[in-house]
Amino acid sequence: MRAPAGLLRLLAARGCARPPRRCLGAMARYGTEQRGQPHSADYRLYFSK
Repeated sequence: MRAPAGLLRLLAARGCARPPRRCLGAMARYGTEQRGQPHSADYRLYFSK
């Protein structure tokens, strides 16, 4: 199912478009580490290379 063209233009105008491919490669190099329990004050999400 495809989104109507008007909706795609609206999302692109609001900055909801796909990131450039060069950004995706840079983001793929990072890993994540969760610390603490979700939904608690001590929960943290760390990004590492």
